[in-house]
Amino acid sequence: MSHLKQEPRFEEKFIAYVDILGWKSLVEASEAGTGIALERLLGELKKFGGSQEPDSQSSHFNVYSNRGLDFCVTQVSDCAVISSAISPRGLDAIISHCWFVALNFLASGIMCRGYITKGRIFHNQGQIIGTGYQQAYEKERGVKFFQQHADDLGTPFIEIDKSVCGYADKFGDAQTKSSFRRMVKRDGELAAVFPFELFQHSYTMGSGCPPFDAEREKLKNDQVRQSIRSLIVKVNVLLDRSNAKVVMKGEHYIRALTSQLEACDKMDADLDLMNTPIYLLRERNKQS
Repeated sequence: MSHLKQEPRFEEKFIAYVDILGWKSLVEASEAGTGIALERLLGELKKFGGSQEPDSQSSHFNVYSNRGLDFCVTQVSDCAVISSAISPRGLDAIISHCWFVALNFLASGIMCRGYITKGRIFHNQGQIIGTGYQQAYEKERGVKFFQQHADDLGTPFIEIDKSVCGYADKFGDAQTKSSFRRMVKRDGELAAVFPFELFQHSYTMGSGCPPFDAEREKLKNDQVRQSIRSLIVKVNVLLDRSNAKVVMKGEHYIRALTSQLEACDKMDADLDLMNTPIYLLRERNKQS
């Protein structure tokens, strides 16, 4: 029985273009023996999720391919193109993928930047053609999310086009809207994938939960604090201090992480308050 070969066609999809920032400097330092070893650089590239190897660090990303989402990742050198079907689940897939990509690079102190849009594309594992891809590629260089001033162009975030945010607001179901709020931060009219707020401690109280222990929660909060401080060190270590624009981009990451340190301090203060006997609180209120 013969099978007709399906003709290639352009499709309307969600499309992301994501690029590693400072890749040239990382490669130069690796070649000179003063930076990250080549083996580790190659491992970092697997974080884009394009590898089909069973032992790939990013193999869990490939589950999207089997959910009828027309999900595809193509990684070339220090960048990747990701696309998925126009549907609530397709939106979940591409936002989640980009969130994990940004988070995993952050864990190594590596910055990335990208743009997620909606448009026409032909995309298989090895070929990418379409105006939607071209739009994502062109807009990646001009990301303005959290821009501090006019010269601060190409900020290190994966920005999300208004058309994609509009789809999430209008057509997203409860699950899509919930995950969008969790993984995306909005700044006025702009929005971007934002993994930094993962680094915060939370706790639960009530029926079925272990007895509340403020000191135990403070220890857990301090573990989060130490993780954040470690990330700040990693980002600083990899910054090319001879390049003012690179330093400016690094400051965005450090600012975002410092904000999470401040959240840790606030958590400590709240836990101290909860651990203070009521009679002492009443005495303080009287004195104030």
